[in-house]
Amino acid sequence: MRILLLAALAAALPIQFQAVRSAQAAAAAEGPGVSAPAADPVYQACGDLVIDGHVRISLPAHPQVATHITFPGPIADSSNAAPELWDVFTAPTGGRSLWVRPRTTTIAGTTVGVTAVGTDGRPYDFTFEVSREVPDTSCWTITDHRPVAAATARLDALDAEREALVAERRRLEIQIEDQRRRMDALDQARQREIEALSATAAEQARDAIDAFRYAVNTAYGWGYSQTPPPFEISAAYDDGRNTYIRILSDAFGAPAVVGIRGEEVQALNYSYDDLTGVYEIQGLHEVIELRFADVLARVERKS
Repeated sequence: MRILLLAALAAALPIQFQAVRSAQAAAAAEGPGVSAPAADPVYQACGDLVIDGHVRISLPAHPQVATHITFPGPIADSSNAAPELWDVFTAPTGGRSLWVRPRTTTIAGTTVGVTAVGTDGRPYDFTFEVSREVPDTSCWTITDHRPVAAATARLDALDAEREALVAERRRLEIQIEDQRRRMDALDQARQREIEALSATAAEQARDAIDAFRYAVNTAYGWGYSQTPPPFEISAAYDDGRNTYIRILSDAFGAPAVVGIRGEEVQALNYSYDDLTGVYEIQGLHEVIELRFADVLARVERKS
């Protein structure tokens, strides 16, 4: 390709030298000290090629002026259907420019097909025809509205991912709402159960208290053989089976306990609770006497 470009430049050099000689001759004819006026540059806008679909683009070309095409992105590859009759060359790797020029104006080289492919995968098909005159426009800029295949696939994948995320989010919201309803129902059930258990426990407690009040007999009286006594009885009662006597202060040792019914006197077995100070005496008796050393306490059952 570089050889072809050098050949094109070599072919244009004689024309440039001839133009220089003509300018020098014109200046000499005007006389010494008079120079030819410099020509003003002419600016001509490049044409626009707008691509919305897969189409084949037809453009004119002339041997003296290569047709220059600027692509929207880097060119990955290009092909020339008649490399012997047409020059097709691109800019260095990563470039966006393509130049096309016919080598001849013969019938065999009148038309050529050229295809270029961008690095994004979008193809561009051209048909170049030899023009008898230099075209008014020999440079073109492509604007491609076609979606890039990879980008389209990625957008489709992103849409699918978004829809999947929306569906998963909705599923989680439904699951969370269902769990919340279940927890609320469970809390309500537990609350009802707790209330029912509390009511049952309260009722049982009332029944137990009522039963205790009904079963316990507190109609007892007591006195001492010494005033004031070294100990004090604070309570005496029975539950229909055994008798309980509570003493507030230390009575200086274990007492001797006897039960009296009529003329009968009987030594009684008992147990003592250190924490409460209560003597639990087996059986029910009309009179119970507790002797601590030389002090006697007499407890009588009233009913």
